[in-house]
Amino acid sequence: KPPNGASGTAYGVWHGLELVYVFQHLDAIAEATGYVPDDADRAAESLFALAWGNLAASGTAGAPQALPVTWPAYDPDTEPTLAIGDSIELMSGVRNEACDVWEPILDLLGA
Repeated sequence: KPPNGASGTAYGVWHGLELVYVFQHLDAIAEATGYVPDDADRAAESLFALAWGNLAASGTAGAPQALPVTWPAYDPDTEPTLAIGDSIELMSGVRNEACDVWEPILDLLGA
C-alpha cells in the first residue's frame, strides 16, 4: 500500500520503499516526508526485518526464526510469492499476465 501522508499522495509506492521497512527507518522517513506510520506499517516493518534478517543469516527467509507462513522454493509452475503487509501471506501467480510479457525475450536469450 502507498504510505499515508504527503509522500504517499505524491509518490505512491516508490522503488526502494521496502528498504525503509527492512532497516526499520519508518521514523526517519516520517520526519523527512511527513509520512505517519500506523500499526499496520509497524507490523510490516517487523515482518520485513525478520524475513530479510533470516535471509542474511541463513540464506532463507524462513529460518532461523520462523515466519508465520512457509515460503517454498521457487517453482515456475506455481510462482510462490510472499506478500508482506501488516500480515504475511503466501500467494502464487502474482501479476502473471504482466510479467509473462518477458517470457519470449528470456527464451530468446536462453535464460
